Amino acid sequence: MSAMSMSLGHDAGDSSDADSADGENWSGAQSWRVSTDESGRAGHETRQTLMQTLNADIIPRLLRTHRPEPVDFPHHIPTPISDADLEHFVQVCIDRDPDSHERAFDGFRADGHELPHLYLNLLAPVACRIGRLWETDDCTFPEVTLGLYRLQRLLHGLSEEFCANPVYRQPQHRILLAPMPGSHHTFGFYMLSQFFRRDGWNVCSALESEPSALVAAAKADWYDVIALSVSCSGDIEVLKTMVHEIRCASLNPRVGIMVGGPLGLDEKVRTLLGAEAYSGDAVEALRTADRLVRERERPN
Repeated sequence: MSAMSMSLGHDAGDSSDADSADGENWSGAQSWRVSTDESGRAGHETRQTLMQTLNADIIPRLLRTHRPEPVDFPHHIPTPISDADLEHFVQVCIDRDPDSHERAFDGFRADGHELPHLYLNLLAPVACRIGRLWETDDCTFPEVTLGLYRLQRLLHGLSEEFCANPVYRQPQHRILLAPMPGSHHTFGFYMLSQFFRRDGWNVCSALESEPSALVAAAKADWYDVIALSVSCSGDIEVLKTMVHEIRCASLNPRVGIMVGGPLGLDEKVRTLLGAEAYSGDAVEALRTADRLVRERERPN
């Protein structure tokens, strides 16, 4: 509006600023002034002419002058990932061809799927399916190892791109991510760490930490949230003791404890461990962690 307000108050022949706004000479208009005492049909027609010129000439030129950077939108809506797609991707992950899984993944990206969607709706369910194939003896241990290794390699290769433009947070929240002792769901754990980094969190991850090391970590640094992955029962009482020691040792006396993984679904397990929240997937984990921080920022 500032460019228009400057031009509308001056004679077109006298306004060099108006003439040079986009490097062209706006000729053909005798005056931009509409006299305050002009009335009747002539005044109405003058205003109509100015409005037509504004819409047909001035605004389009201003828009061309201040054209935004082009955005590369997908040319079509991506085809939803089907159950058959998941089964096919399982097979290419355990296939002897060392590059078939990468070609298949590139195909999904070429179809317009964005990385967060592929993480949650392709890689995560495929990892679960490969694990179930091992449990049901439909897949050999070398095949399981190869399939999960290839999925992990995809995640590692994409991590820089996935976290390239993190959300700006001030203050930046800190989270300690760790699988409980005996947990084998490290694929989901590593994926979760990327989602938190992308969302602007300062992430400390401990893949193979003994309970004493986790307690020491909570004591040494401030964490807003500590998230633990629980996938095997083990000795629940031992886990309960560990969570209690983490909370007591935490540098943050109001630290939020969040659990995930298969056992975290059981409310009795969460209550026994003394956790405030459960997260089913990465998106829910982000929402839950933000909620825990907000609740602890409220005055008592």
